[in-house]
Amino acid sequence: MNYTVIPKSIMNFQTGNSKPVDVYVWAVIKCCSNHKTNISHVTEEKLSLLTGLDERSIRRSIKRLKDAGYLTVQTSTVKEDADRGFIKRNMYHIKPEKSNYFFLDNSYFKRNYPAKIAGFLLLLKSVCLNNTDTIQWSNSQIAKSIGLSRNTTTALLNECLQLGLIKQIAKGYELTAGCFINSAVRKTDAGIY
Repeated sequence: MNYTVIPKSIMNFQTGNSKPVDVYVWAVIKCCSNHKTNISHVTEEKLSLLTGLDERSIRRSIKRLKDAGYLTVQTSTVKEDADRGFIKRNMYHIKPEKSNYFFLDNSYFKRNYPAKIAGFLLLLKSVCLNNTDTIQWSNSQIAKSIGLSRNTTTALLNECLQLGLIKQIAKGYELTAGCFINSAVRKTDAGIY
């Protein structure tokens, strides 16, 4: 099983109104990175294919992530093409996270969720009870913890409910997307809180 380690600190990303989309773009870059070096050479074209976003939206998201300090981007000119001019390639560096993370099955990136919903699910997972898919908070508490407005959070929660990605439980929500790997090992051994 292939998986990507996603830090729960994604809930603290400060990229503005496009936070769920930016979180998803960041996660796709992380998925396409070397797991030892956290360096990715994924192209904007490939990111566009993987996220369903156009390349212009990808560039804007990368700029927001870079400006906020969640990515380091090094651009180099690879070669000159007669039709396209100079071809530039980006190399992305992601700061490794040694604790407080969750595991995401890489099949998640093949499910064709809209980028906003995919990023929102990752934000929801970041506030789940330790090593579960359960959130025992109200919509207001969820909104405050992930840094989105209550109205936006409620609208996204309703969309996820309609898509069957979450279900309502007595005191909150449970993620039902089936792509989060909840480890059975001791918390201290896995570095999960």
